[in-house]
Amino acid sequence: MSKSPNAGYRSMGFTLVELMITIVIAMIILSITVPSFNQLIESSRVKTTQDLLTSAIQRAQQEAIRSGRSAYLCPSVDGTGCSSAWAADRGWLIFLDQDRDDNFTSSNDSIISVQTTIDAAEIEGSSVKLHFFPSGHVADVSGAAPSFSICSGSDNVDDRRFSINRVGRVDYVAAASHCS
Repeated sequence: MSKSPNAGYRSMGFTLVELMITIVIAMIILSITVPSFNQLIESSRVKTTQDLLTSAIQRAQQEAIRSGRSAYLCPSVDGTGCSSAWAADRGWLIFLDQDRDDNFTSSNDSIISVQTTIDAAEIEGSSVKLHFFPSGHVADVSGAAPSFSICSGSDNVDDRRFSINRVGRVDYVAAASHCS
């Protein structure tokens, strides 16, 4: 009986078929996990935006109490003044109203904190400017209880809503639908 030329050698590589099967399995796993991962990232962005805004609300309230003056929280494009509405391309500004005119005047009022543009999620607010009284109470400029929606812009991620009661406590509410 004659020996075959490869009888004493063992193959140490992959065949093309094995490589193709491995690639197909990897693609299937990636196609399942990547959308879930994107949803996780988007959900985290919405939560982070909500946490930042909640912290700003608490900071404005604390500054009003500490200083004995009215503090305001308003949307801001560049951190040098208040904007006319909340939007995706805006951050916010917290200031103490030193001249008591209910408006930000750079020469008279003190900036407490500036949050630059939030690209992660869009903020929709029921009021443009929040007024924090020295007693700690809060109201929007019209006197109503303010509320906010943090909007993801994705149908796969729930938007977040919260309102601020008269004493400044943030109450989280389940968002019934996606933002406009």
